[in-house]
Amino acid sequence: MKLKYLFTCITVALGLAFSLVACAGAECDPHNDKNDDGKCDVCEEAFTDGCHTKVCLDTDSDGKCDNEGCDKATENKPTPTCTAHTDANDNGACDVCAAVYRDGCNAEHKDIDDDGKCDIGTEQFTDGCDTVACLDTDSDGKCDNEGCDKATSNKPAAPCEHKDVDDNGKCDLCQAAFTDGCDNHIDNNDDYICDTDGCDVVLDDGMSDGAYRVVYNYLPEEISTVMYEEFEEKAGVFVRMYQSYAPFAYFDHINLSNCRVLSITIPILISKDADENGDFVFTLHEINNTFDGLSMQPVKSYEIRLNKDTYGITPGDNAVYKLVTIDLKPFNIELTDKETLAFGASTDTLIPAYLHADEKNEFASSRAFDNYFEQGIGVFKQIGKGFKVDSATLCFDLTIEKRYESEAAYNKMLADDAKYEEEFQDVIEQLKEIYKGKNVSVLGDSISTFQGLSNNGEMNSTLTSHGNGYYPSYDNSVGDYTETYWGALIKDLDMNLCVDNAWSGTHVYGSGKRNYKDSAPARATELHRNNGMKPDLIVFYMGVNDMDSHRNSSGQAPFGSLYNKLIVNDGKTDQQKVAEWWAEVLKKYQDNGSIVEYGTTYKDFEQAYALALYLMKQKYEGVEIICVNLLRNRYAGITDAVTAKFNRVITAIGTYFGATVVEQMGPLAELTFDNSFLYSANIDDVAVHPNVTGHKMMERLIIKTLAQKHGIELPEKN
Repeated sequence: MKLKYLFTCITVALGLAFSLVACAGAECDPHNDKNDDGKCDVCEEAFTDGCHTKVCLDTDSDGKCDNEGCDKATENKPTPTCTAHTDANDNGACDVCAAVYRDGCNAEHKDIDDDGKCDIGTEQFTDGCDTVACLDTDSDGKCDNEGCDKATSNKPAAPCEHKDVDDNGKCDLCQAAFTDGCDNHIDNNDDYICDTDGCDVVLDDGMSDGAYRVVYNYLPEEISTVMYEEFEEKAGVFVRMYQSYAPFAYFDHINLSNCRVLSITIPILISKDADENGDFVFTLHEINNTFDGLSMQPVKSYEIRLNKDTYGITPGDNAVYKLVTIDLKPFNIELTDKETLAFGASTDTLIPAYLHADEKNEFASSRAFDNYFEQGIGVFKQIGKGFKVDSATLCFDLTIEKRYESEAAYNKMLADDAKYEEEFQDVIEQLKEIYKGKNVSVLGDSISTFQGLSNNGEMNSTLTSHGNGYYPSYDNSVGDYTETYWGALIKDLDMNLCVDNAWSGTHVYGSGKRNYKDSAPARATELHRNNGMKPDLIVFYMGVNDMDSHRNSSGQAPFGSLYNKLIVNDGKTDQQKVAEWWAEVLKKYQDNGSIVEYGTTYKDFEQAYALALYLMKQKYEGVEIICVNLLRNRYAGITDAVTAKFNRVITAIGTYFGATVVEQMGPLAELTFDNSFLYSANIDDVAVHPNVTGHKMMERLIIKTLAQKHGIELPEKN
């Protein structure tokens, strides 16, 4: 049986094979179009036998496929076109065409998410509390939430005082839907708090003008850290600020300007009685920062109130020793470039501490000021009352904000400053090639002294009787001679000190004492060392005491005829006028046996100054001389006109003798009359002696002047 079945299968297979071979070589009978391409799959004659790869459709309802060439039986109908979608089963698709569609809820409404709408449709609906707690506020045993009738005995918590500080539309405490009305924060007054009524959002940047801000602490960290540690240890250097002298201002008043004050740290030493609200008062003032403006009344005052409980201060405590930092942003203290900050009032009930001047070298706080913030030493007191000065030091630290047009503008400013300093250093290097190894002597007054050099008889025997120099005896911030204007010049240009012939209180002309030290002509030939070392360069800076009538029994040094000749417009140059005038002075000197004699050889400032230069050049052949003219100070009677008179003569005479004249009142100067008392060493109201920063400014002016002399291009400062 099996053999018979196998034989039959083989016979059928062979028959099919012969049939295919026969068809390959003859017309197809029948044709086939399995791939629906309209051609016979074997002979490629045009032919179609119906839908093999397409869907059969019967649009005319005859029970057969309508596709051309296809007569298969089918009842398939084409997808209908909807004129109105329906979604009876709520599945989100049209029941007819399956397009995405929802016609609402056809079944029972549900509101599982408690949003007040049916979860399926858009109908307003609530079925009670599914996600929030049921509450029974009317004690009827049922939930009070709309649409919910569940049994509950839950009572609501105490009423919430809603707050929406982060402006997210929900109460920050109970998360209930709530807004305080602020949709777009505005800060027009730059107090870092949104201006919208009811909104207390603190903004990261209060700039309404889009400016770039830089925030920093006024005191260097090296000072504040040490100072406040000593304060909390109750170091004896800290004493009370006497209210009768208030208000006080930092001596560094110009740098504490053109800024916004964001906070203040106050070292509280004494507390008086608090008011009925438990508050103490400390007062700040905006004041005019010009020298004359310090005598004016404050522009504006601010009462800073500190609650005794909040800050832990006991009333009537004479040893509080507590540091308190106050946020000043709500006060919006804006200082223009013409304003600075002053501290304290006679009515204040909190008394801060300051550093006592007499103890300055015994404590780290004072040494830190010397090392890191010398310009902060000293105070102005009695602001608005004909101010006075004191060498004590204020201890307030401040958080300062400076504004710039943009971050790019700020970074450019820093880059420009760095570039200027780099280029200025290159100027110094070029000058060093000219001056390296030269010997320098100084002829000066107290501004040019330095203990151990200006009284060193081993250098020049005429200095033996000299007392202590002004530096560092009266200003120990200038701790080394290289920090004086002339010492810095020697160091930077790699030169050598020959002799520092500088005496405190001395004059070019003399004040009638008629001794060696008080005569520039007499000292002009004592600029060499005992061992024969001679100067290649002389720095001549005198005349300050001649200009100061307070130091002269007969008033300012007298002038002869030269100044009157210089101010007359007669067609002659200053050099021609000096030449004619000098011929007469020189003849008198020679007729006197070439002996320097006060009242005979020279009788006025002009003759004394010229004779000093003449004797330098005669004594030290080929010497280069630098004449530094005068910077106006604040002694009574010294005006711009008086300073200009002295400088006109110094410049004319110096130029005639081939000296390089350094114009301290000129456009290259960094130390000026307006800022001189900011850089004054003795912290007085006359600003005669520069501090270490002032000396550096003077040296830079000399560097600039020498660069111009030698044709070295100076960098431009933006």
